[in-house]
Amino acid sequence: MPTTISGTDGVSAVVDGTIVAADIASDAVTTAKILNANVTPAKLSQPLTFATAQAITSGTNIDFTGIPSWVKRITIIFSGVSTNANSLFVVQLGTPGGLQTTNYVSFAGYYTGAGGAVSSVTNGFGWHNNTNDVGHGHMIITNISSNLWVSSHSGGFTNGSTNFMQAGGGSVTMSGTVDRVRITTVSGTAIFDAGSINISYEG
Repeated sequence: MPTTISGTDGVSAVVDGTIVAADIASDAVTTAKILNANVTPAKLSQPLTFATAQAITSGTNIDFTGIPSWVKRITIIFSGVSTNANSLFVVQLGTPGGLQTTNYVSFAGYYTGAGGAVSSVTNGFGWHNNTNDVGHGHMIITNISSNLWVSSHSGGFTNGSTNFMQAGGGSVTMSGTVDRVRITTVSGTAIFDAGSINISYEG
């Protein structure tokens, strides 16, 4: 015979050893009752999520779409990326209404033992690049309030036998909720010819 235990409301709370969810108080399961390291990312509503890395040997831009509305931080990951022309990389955010291509306040600089330079970029978050530069690093873009997003990046690149360090940052106010990212160049015409790019995001 099935084993049944009634809850305080007269409805069965336990049937054959299974607790009926309706009879578990919303505050009954506390952090102390969960074993350490026993919650997997799949059980979290806002986990660290990686997109699929895109190998780039052609094209003028790389798009990542479908970013959830709860996201507060996006990281762009560059590995061995180069283009065929002197044109800084730019990272542009977008909403369901389209990409934001204006009103960025962004600076991208580089340094080597022989000196360096800083560029100002307004059509995206800038990342230094010239012909034959091969770049690696991360750009982190964080939502700090409402639709205001702030970026910072660091990395390095090589050009022939010369090694460079680079860094920068910026900000932009979006018109709505961010749901996409595009990696392109300041000119919009330089062609990506090597490397891979991916993004991760979290709440």
